[in-house]
Amino acid sequence: MFFGPHRAAFLGFLRNLSPQVLLLAIALVASSRLDMHRFDWSVQGIKNVLPFALIMLVFLGAMVANVTLFLDEIGVRSERVASTVRRAKAGVQTQGGRGGHLRLFMVLVAATWRHDRSGLLRFAAAFLVVEIGLVGLFLTALPAASALTNLLHPPVHAVIG
Repeated sequence: MFFGPHRAAFLGFLRNLSPQVLLLAIALVASSRLDMHRFDWSVQGIKNVLPFALIMLVFLGAMVANVTLFLDEIGVRSERVASTVRRAKAGVQTQGGRGGHLRLFMVLVAATWRHDRSGLLRFAAAFLVVEIGLVGLFLTALPAASALTNLLHPPVHAVIG
């Protein structure tokens, strides 16, 4: 992943984390004006929630798109694994989709272990990179949002004298 053919996917994933940090920080700043203890159904309440909700929606979309694009590019390339997964997907669709995601995941892991063990290790490393990247995203966005909030709404300091 770091030195092989998946370098571009890895660097693209890391590059796409920066806009996500910015989006999350802006959403957290927008949430600083919200009363999280109750929801105000008035027009003013909806106007207050709307910027936060829209920015969070864009953030979540960007996060899901970034993660899925990265995992697709790193994904398993074995035709034997792909055919096993296609058969499992067809079986899940004929059963109405109940329990399908977990079953498909287990089929994918078993088939990859059987036919492409290096692919399974590559996928595990990619998943670890995703987790570390998302934790870093949140740890970076929270202080940025706090600093932005302090700039926009400076705290009032009482003078005791």
